[in-house]
Amino acid sequence: MKGNRSSFFDFNLYLAFFLAFSGYYVVLMLVSNYGSTSLSRYFTIPIRLILLISFFYFFKKTGKKQNNRALRAFLVFSGFYLLRIFYEIIFGTSEFYMSKLEFLLYFVSFVLLPFYFISKIKFNPADYNKIFKTVIASCFFLSLFTYLFYRDLLGSVSRISMEISKDENYISPLALSYCASLGIGIGVAYLLSNKTSSSIKMLILLVIISCMVPFFLGASRGSLLALAIPFLFYFLFSQGIKRKFQIIFSLLLGIVTMLYATNFLGTGVFDRFFMISEAIDQGSSSAIRLQIWKSDLNQFLNHPFFGNSLESEFALHYPHNIFIEILITTGVLGFIPFSLFLILILKKSVKIVKIYPRYFWLFVVFMQSFVQYLFSGAIWNASWLAIGSALILGFDNFNKKDK
Repeated sequence: MKGNRSSFFDFNLYLAFFLAFSGYYVVLMLVSNYGSTSLSRYFTIPIRLILLISFFYFFKKTGKKQNNRALRAFLVFSGFYLLRIFYEIIFGTSEFYMSKLEFLLYFVSFVLLPFYFISKIKFNPADYNKIFKTVIASCFFLSLFTYLFYRDLLGSVSRISMEISKDENYISPLALSYCASLGIGIGVAYLLSNKTSSSIKMLILLVIISCMVPFFLGASRGSLLALAIPFLFYFLFSQGIKRKFQIIFSLLLGIVTMLYATNFLGTGVFDRFFMISEAIDQGSSSAIRLQIWKSDLNQFLNHPFFGNSLESEFALHYPHNIFIEILITTGVLGFIPFSLFLILILKKSVKIVKIYPRYFWLFVVFMQSFVQYLFSGAIWNASWLAIGSALILGFDNFNKKDK
């Protein structure tokens, strides 16, 4: 196993994983509040280029791992998705919600190449520790700036988008909510599965508490599920009664803490979650999404083999569910290798939880990203899912002292 990395390697590691998750939205928040939302596009592309260059640098610097079944399955799926894009570019006559070339460029740069590079990088335990610190620090900075810019809205609105228009200093409520969920999730996961000093525990608790601010302002139902599901997985597959009692106690403590926080931060996130049926009856976004999914499943059944479009024919946009999007875009030809890929990632995740529980936070990153793309986002911009699954896939079997 390699020793300490160079300072330049560490700098790139910190920069890349800060920008790969919540740090990306920190930059957008600063730009939109001190400049204009119209300037954001001048920052998003350079950030993606920095990420791609950094991941390629790690890939070249550390040596490459052999291909495995999960990587091959993802590459097969990617091949079918790229075939759909090329088919539409060459033979297609439909106009989509963005240009066909953008589908190609975004998927390759946001998803395919980052996944390929990271899954083959030989990170050591020290590198993973630095990645954790960087990701949780990015969540803290997002929480800090959320409080600085939007503290007047705390407790007075159920969701930030109900108060701020997209023409103002706007930040997506989904971005706030999922970034906060990530900070809370990996923070709790680390505390559950790692022995650390009191000072580190206090710092992580500070991040967890601060993440409540964007979590409640974002008020996303999906992020609530994304927060809970990884810990259900940990409860099912972790070894030892002590760990199972720890997770039960942590969940009860978390529920009490969040309910207490509603006195100061508002009840929007819980109202939106527990009133889903009423929202559907009233024709809210939940009802519309269900209509999209139902229509898109019929779209797939009419073209089951290779799909027929890069978008939902009902919504004229992506369907807000990665499985359904894969079905309408690549049919069963793409769905089968993607499903195999997920099964293999989950299989390796079980091994991490059982044998290397201190790295449970890696699974939290992956699972929260996966849940996010069950309710929002599209294949071509699934960078969190690509990076999270690649970190799981590239995880090495470390020595006993690293467990």
